[in-house]
Amino acid sequence: MIPLSWYLIVAAALFSIGVYGVLSRRNAIVVLMGVELMLNAVNLNLLAFWRYVTPAEVTGQVFAIIV
Repeated sequence: MIPLSWYLIVAAALFSIGVYGVLSRRNAIVVLMGVELMLNAVNLNLLAFWRYVTPAEVTGQVFAIIV
């Protein structure tokens, strides 16, 4: 079983790459790709916390689908 900290590290790395892409470029496509990376990091956090807090409920999956 993979520890929760590994998921959080990967999500933080994705979010950091997304923030760098948004703040450092002026190209609209690169900015949108950076925003997409940040949203993927948020989804990864939601699913990781869902898995380790209440695996019986599906609220984490529902939030990930809505976001």
